[in-house]
Amino acid sequence: MPRPATVDDHRSRLRRGEYRTRKDATEALQRLRDRDRVRQGELLTTGQWLLRWYSTVEPHLRPSTARGYRKHLEQYLVPLLGHELLCELTNEGVQQAFSNIVRRHQSAGRPISAGTLRRIQATLRAALNVAVRNEMLTTNPARHLDLSRAPRPHPVVWTDGRVAEWERTGERPPVAVWTPTQTAAAFLAYASGHRLYALYHLYALRGLRRGEGVGLRWSDFDASDRTLTVARQLQQRENGRLEACPVKTRAGERTIALDGSPSAY
Repeated sequence: MPRPATVDDHRSRLRRGEYRTRKDATEALQRLRDRDRVRQGELLTTGQWLLRWYSTVEPHLRPSTARGYRKHLEQYLVPLLGHELLCELTNEGVQQAFSNIVRRHQSAGRPISAGTLRRIQATLRAALNVAVRNEMLTTNPARHLDLSRAPRPHPVVWTDGRVAEWERTGERPPVAVWTPTQTAAAFLAYASGHRLYALYHLYALRGLRRGEGVGLRWSDFDASDRTLTVARQLQQRENGRLEACPVKTRAGERTIALDGSPSAY
């Protein structure tokens, strides 16, 4: 991990500026010279702390969560906040960093979604929560940010009229739900001869997540009782390797009843 920079370390000298008064600058200099604070890690930069925090939690994260955290750190949080001393991080500074994220995406013609901003905030908030627990911060400056909220899309049913409109214009609702007839009589009937039909059947009628379906083992299937136990899921790491993980939530560990003849599964 990077070493914390101090005023006495000429190899990694901290240069701070833009203090409003001489008194503010003098107090900042005293903090930098406080060796007790250096030993306790309070004079880490925010970037150093974020990398230290990630290296600690990464082994315990699901692959998809680790990818998300790493992307947020590398693309946004470390470049924008990494040079700030952790002990001097403020809500105002964090708010400005998120405003910069929005402006940069708008300038590039790729507006960032409100949901993505919220996920970046969640990553920073998690990292700073640990700093608060370690008494390196008194409060979490990433908690109360003024971020736009993404309206939840309202799901609608794929009625015949909506299907016809989609076929005519190519436009479709953000979230559209199949009717029972579309699910069973159309999709499943069409896929009945496919080698993955049993998997499609489970997804369509038993609500399994994608990773839960591909993570099933024959030992999870009880043909006599016609039940299926969902106890794990598969996730893909960045190197392409699949890894078995626990299901997303504790409630996700469940046994579901199957219909039809056992040979159908």
